[in-house]
Amino acid sequence: MPEGLEATVQAFNGLMTSMADKLPSTPSGITTCDEQVNPNVKVRIYHPTQQREAPLPLIVFCHGGGWIAGNLDTEDHTCRTICGEVKCIVVSVEYRLAMHKFPLPIDDCLAGYQWAYENASELGADQSRFLVCGGSAGGALALAVAYRLVRQGQKDRIRGLILMAPMCLHPDAVPPKYSHLHRSMVELSGDIPFVTTEMVLSSYDLLGAGPPYTDETKEWFPAMLGSDALQDMPKTYIVNCEVECMRDDGAVLEAELSDAGVGVKRDVLPGLPHYSWSFPLEKAGQRFRRNLVEGIKWVLE
Repeated sequence: MPEGLEATVQAFNGLMTSMADKLPSTPSGITTCDEQVNPNVKVRIYHPTQQREAPLPLIVFCHGGGWIAGNLDTEDHTCRTICGEVKCIVVSVEYRLAMHKFPLPIDDCLAGYQWAYENASELGADQSRFLVCGGSAGGALALAVAYRLVRQGQKDRIRGLILMAPMCLHPDAVPPKYSHLHRSMVELSGDIPFVTTEMVLSSYDLLGAGPPYTDETKEWFPAMLGSDALQDMPKTYIVNCEVECMRDDGAVLEAELSDAGVGVKRDVLPGLPHYSWSFPLEKAGQRFRRNLVEGIKWVLE
């Protein structure tokens, strides 16, 4: 890994874990354990020990970090919140980053998902209530996992999709029908908090995930395919922040899913930057966590 990039990764991971110490306490009664799924993929399993219902819903979680940073610790707070408030099992995936080009991060997250599904009985999970969730760059991976499952004839393996501020649509790959909805990359292209347009485009370039796309590589980012390709996608909840450059990735995907006849619900957190819930902003964090929990429960209905 280049020296400058390594410093960026360390700074991001350190920031995320240090900010978690300043956030509200997560629900008690949660156990965790780590498992090595294959040589490239490790997962952390969160289980609500005080929940008597069995089997439980299970959510496979793909962390954010621009596909260059993040790990099992950086979004531990969100995973614990989901586990305790939704009363479900969470399986967080540590996938290959940085110099490992696409589609390897997607492959790893799918491997984590399939491992969880195939071990549902041992995990105490209900195979009819499996979801995949991802934040920021992890949102793109969660979307790709859901799309692959559907394309591979395994729609019955996924109940729903949860996307938190997803970075899932390159601005040069927006379907023409929806181009009027995708304005945030330009409108918010300046020096905005936390994540800028320049940083987003650099991540696409570094991972070999930008245009031009072939018919095969288009499937890495299903939002570029339009509504016809998304007709069999599972019920989806999306949450965006108003002041984030990738905000309208969610707007386009919401419109596509709606046009495809897929159940979709989207919240936009007003006046807030990308991943604002990771910082000690009390009221904003409370609103996000409340919306997220309600959105997950809506998907599970």
